[in-house]
Amino acid sequence: MRQVFTTGLLWFSAIGCGLMAGIYFAFSTFIMTAFDRLDQAAGIAAMNAINVDIVRSLFMPLFLGTTVAGAALVVMGALRVSEPGAVSMIAGGGLYVSVPKHVESNESVVIQGERPDSMGTRRQCGLPRTVHATTAAACAIRAT
Repeated sequence: MRQVFTTGLLWFSAIGCGLMAGIYFAFSTFIMTAFDRLDQAAGIAAMNAINVDIVRSLFMPLFLGTTVAGAALVVMGALRVSEPGAVSMIAGGGLYVSVPKHVESNESVVIQGERPDSMGTRRQCGLPRTVHATTAAACAIRAT
């Protein structure tokens, strides 16, 4: 039973991390680039619309569920550190759990009313998130 739960958690984490990596990649490569071409009012309105809709979408359960799964993998890996795959569980879970602390930056764009052309810095934040989430997915797959 423990192995079935662990395998399920690893695959949930791998899929969740992969989906989140895709979202981060999309934002950093073309969504924020498109915002750069908008005037200030349109860019702020677009970011406001995203921030309102994202909390009502399937994004939130995926985002939070994957974060909880990553934390669980760290704990489970630490408890079985001598077993095969434990180091990958710790590494992948730890990498993914470190990603969410940067997500609040999207909200600050709207709250502070930053110009869309200053969003280039925000776009650069998405690339490390993409790498973290992709690497976490690979670690979860490796641990299975």
